[in-house]
Amino acid sequence: MGGCRIYILTMDEKVSPYQVSESGMAPVSEQNQPPAGQSSIPKVFGIIHIVYAAFGIILSLASVVALFAAKAFVGSLEGEGNEFDAMFDELGGLMIYIYMDAAVKVILGVVLLIAGIGLLKKKLWAKNLSVFWAVARIVAAVGMTLLTMGPAREFNEKMSETGGSQQEQFQQALQGAGNIVGIIFVCIYPVLTMIFLTKKHVTDSLNSSTQA
Repeated sequence: MGGCRIYILTMDEKVSPYQVSESGMAPVSEQNQPPAGQSSIPKVFGIIHIVYAAFGIILSLASVVALFAAKAFVGSLEGEGNEFDAMFDELGGLMIYIYMDAAVKVILGVVLLIAGIGLLKKKLWAKNLSVFWAVARIVAAVGMTLLTMGPAREFNEKMSETGGSQQEQFQQALQGAGNIVGIIFVCIYPVLTMIFLTKKHVTDSLNSSTQA
């Protein structure tokens, strides 16, 4: 009898009704943890993409419409518009580049708009499309600046023939500085896009969302 009592007492010590098994606690701890690998960067850049693209497309189309409207208005004038008419004639060499620049900006704006929508949906291809847009935007900005340097210099020379050589040199220096500042300003957002969207945790976050 004594042996039985010791055995029962030992069993009571090993199996306690007040103990909670670890397997029962594991799901609760997992439910309280946030989803692993999620990043807010795609959502932030998706919103900025859409706003940036919308403004870019609107401004590009508005600049072309304004140029046509100004040319039509000058053409409707008689003696008063001769000076402006001459200016538009001299601007003729630059018109093709202005149209090309507007067309490229609209196309890249559409690409960025699609990428922004994709980022809001956490699509991995939207990150790749964003990087493509960033590279294309930088190349387009630098390329268009180089293409228009010659025609813009000729236009400034013709418009400043009466101002002397000093004014011409000042305008050329001002144009060069404006080109550099313009390129830097245009490249800011594409560079930020490439820096943030190519981070490993952003790619992992988009991968996990795509596989889910």
